[in-house]
Amino acid sequence: MRLRIYPKVLIILLITAIIPMLSLGLMTLHDVKKAVAQEIQNGLTYRATEIANRTATLLNSAVTDLEILKQLPRTEKMYLDFSNTKRSEIWTRIGTDAAPKEIRPMIPIYREISFADPEGQETLKIENKRDADWNVSTLVATQSELKNISDPKATLFKSEDYFLKTKNISRDQIYIGHLTGWYVSAKDQLMGAKTPEEAVEGKRYDGLIRFSAPVYGTNGVFEGVLTLGLDQAHLQEITIHVDPLQREPIVFAPYSSGNYSYLFDNEGWIITHQKLWDIRGLNPDGQRVEPFKNVSGTNAGPVNLVEGPKNETHDKLVGLMQNIQNKKSGAFQIPNLGLEGMGPTLQAHSYAPILFNKGPYQKSGVFGGVMAGAKISAVNMVALHITRSFYFFAFVTLVLVIILSALLGKKASELSQSHDEQLELQEAKLELQKKLAEKEKKEKQELKIRVAELEKDLQVTSFEGIIYSSAPMKKVLGQVMQIAATDATVLILGERGTGKEKIATAIHNLSPRKLKPILRVNCAAISESLIESELFGHSKGAFTGAVKDRPGFFEAANGGTLFLDEIGDISPAVQSKLLRVLQEKKITRVGETKERNVDTRLVVATNKDLKTLSQNGAFRADLYDRLNVMPISIPPLRDRKEDIIPLVQHFIGQAGPRHSKNIIGLTEEAMEEILHHDWPGNIRELENAIERAVIQARGHYIEKEFLVLHSNGNGNGDFAVGHNLPDMTIDDLKIKYARFVRGKYPAKPLKEIREILDIDWNTLRKYLNT
Repeated sequence: MRLRIYPKVLIILLITAIIPMLSLGLMTLHDVKKAVAQEIQNGLTYRATEIANRTATLLNSAVTDLEILKQLPRTEKMYLDFSNTKRSEIWTRIGTDAAPKEIRPMIPIYREISFADPEGQETLKIENKRDADWNVSTLVATQSELKNISDPKATLFKSEDYFLKTKNISRDQIYIGHLTGWYVSAKDQLMGAKTPEEAVEGKRYDGLIRFSAPVYGTNGVFEGVLTLGLDQAHLQEITIHVDPLQREPIVFAPYSSGNYSYLFDNEGWIITHQKLWDIRGLNPDGQRVEPFKNVSGTNAGPVNLVEGPKNETHDKLVGLMQNIQNKKSGAFQIPNLGLEGMGPTLQAHSYAPILFNKGPYQKSGVFGGVMAGAKISAVNMVALHITRSFYFFAFVTLVLVIILSALLGKKASELSQSHDEQLELQEAKLELQKKLAEKEKKEKQELKIRVAELEKDLQVTSFEGIIYSSAPMKKVLGQVMQIAATDATVLILGERGTGKEKIATAIHNLSPRKLKPILRVNCAAISESLIESELFGHSKGAFTGAVKDRPGFFEAANGGTLFLDEIGDISPAVQSKLLRVLQEKKITRVGETKERNVDTRLVVATNKDLKTLSQNGAFRADLYDRLNVMPISIPPLRDRKEDIIPLVQHFIGQAGPRHSKNIIGLTEEAMEEILHHDWPGNIRELENAIERAVIQARGHYIEKEFLVLHSNGNGNGDFAVGHNLPDMTIDDLKIKYARFVRGKYPAKPLKEIREILDIDWNTLRKYLNT
């Protein structure tokens, strides 16, 4: 009897459970593999776009530096100081191929800074030269070393015509050349090494991109040409450490892996690459080395994407260049011929345009593009892992079904003599089907979780909205990157207007909580009677006006971040409740006794000395200890004056279009005033001063007379107290100034007026209604 029942049970289970499960699983597997491939392709495109944005930022910063340098006095000291402040880190290797050593030197961004008179004779030139170990020597050219660069043969690379081209453009334009440098052959770079990543002792590419501008005096007379030489090493730095399939940078993305990225210009020439012999360059006579047109991996010429061998790959690259010119991103597959002896490999490539609309690129808006590639085998490994996992689960399930079928058949044979036994067999079959369905559901969930993990691995974050160049702010942002990955409470210290809220936002955006909300609360702007209700919420009827239950900021930010500004202004009662939240992760609404769990990261800020306040008893010492887990101190603007010039250019770039003004920069006298001011109101005061100056400026440059700096004591435009000062109280002055600002900017919302005056809402209403 058992032998007759067993095959029937097995067939029924196969038809009703296993076959549908396998069919559904295979369809799900197909969709998952397709989704993984698409997400990896999207990830490559994202990396390409990210690299393009970083490149555009570097190019735009060079344009900004050129405009800034035009405003500075043309002296040896000024140019030397400017060159020394413009440095960036290079991550590279020195030593020998057998024993390489990693170093991170800070090298100048510009290899050359020069000025030539109207006839092309150089009158001042700063050169930054480096040796094989990246030690930099900054030299001022002697009189005998200064050349007449109107003759291209007298230029550094014996064929540059940047002076002539710059001299012939209008005063508001700039000239930007293509990459120029001495060509490095495969033999020179490898020097016996098999691959570029193994070559440490070989020759390095030595090139630059010229940024030039004509300089006119205040009388409109042409005075000469100013030139910056952007070091190609900083472009190389953007791509050399990027393996598109890895989140973290590496010292050298190995060419042999097939997973690397590079830049190319708008003519199709490669300008950064692991293989230096692929980069455009000149021979010793200053003539362009022609692009290679054979299939050798160690060819004798650089690579031009549209001038290469005529084959199927060439057609794809021509289409790529057309898409780049049309500001489009995309992806395709091509064989990578590799180095000699390595054999071809199939690669997936994603590309993105480098959007840049300065100088000769203003019309097209495209400087060039980025290519991010990965071996198809590397991409397929993810899908292969998922496939193997599915087949393993399917095999285990099938074995379990066979075992359970045998047991069920045996049980059925023992109970087949009665109607009750038949019912029991049916129930067992249904129970087995239920378990199989649950197992199938669990397997699908595990596959989805794996896909979600892969998608998460492809995400990359970056800073936004924080303008800086000084060492103190680099240290602060280094702390931010370390702290953001943790879940610790953060205390941000700094004077008013130093950017504490921006730092808090950066911590949230770089943290695992970035997909949840960040809520910002100014404790000083909320009255003492309401602050507790605002933070912790209240129940209906808790006080007059509480018409319904309302969650507080801690609950609203659950899972995310709560930023409490001016934490030093909260009352002792609220301090006590805040300490309890930090200790127990629980809050109690006003008018309730019920405790509620909250998972909210707390970031607080203050411009007060909490340590001294806690020692004097004005602030709870135990709360201060809880808040002071990860302190970040933001230096005032007077202690990081290297940030002033980039901040000024940034605020001009924002305020100019907003007020329909074409402002290029500041006059020399205005720049001196800006740099010598102490900025007691820090960045907020600087931004307001620049906006006022932009509004009043008559030409393309902000003059000293339009800069109203508070410490000068000369008032603010029409707001002048003058001889009336003895007849007015301090409160009268505050009210008069508040009404003046309101009348000066009638179209601005009250929120912006309050920020300009740096007062709370209640005080603003009092001043405007008095």
